[in-house]
Amino acid sequence: MAPHASTVAEACAVVDSCRYPPQGHRSASGSGPSYAARFQGEINSFRNEQSLLIAMLATPEAIENADATAAVDGIDMLQIGSSGQYTHARMRAACETTARAARSHGKSMGVGGVPEDFEFQRWLTRLGMRYLTGGSDVGLSSAPAWPMCCGYARYSFLRVP
Repeated sequence: MAPHASTVAEACAVVDSCRYPPQGHRSASGSGPSYAARFQGEINSFRNEQSLLIAMLATPEAIENADATAAVDGIDMLQIGSSGQYTHARMRAACETTARAARSHGKSMGVGGVPEDFEFQRWLTRLGMRYLTGGSDVGLSSAPAWPMCCGYARYSFLRVP
């Protein structure tokens, strides 16, 4: 996940830094037993195919550029974070814009910062969200996770086939 991909130039720089040639310029080693008998181009293609590259849209400018960012080859998902203000009308509009951009380019949408609000998560799922960060390992390890897990289990809409 690459934070602050606010412009097409920044999204292209993320792809250039994170993808292996020919898609980007990330350095690659061909060492290791699973790569020993393969050409570097084959290894690079495999690594690019197996990597998920997420552009985090964290500013109003990024939301305005969501469609152009989603069009960048090499970006797999657009992620938007809520900073706890997910019920605000501007946040809902940003989610709708991001979902529309992702969908129009065959990309996925992710949302962060929406713990335990199952109705809002249902709304996001209807928009097309397929990745949710509703908490963190630190938060889950410092508080009982069982109530939250039971809450998620009640909602079949969160089970993606």
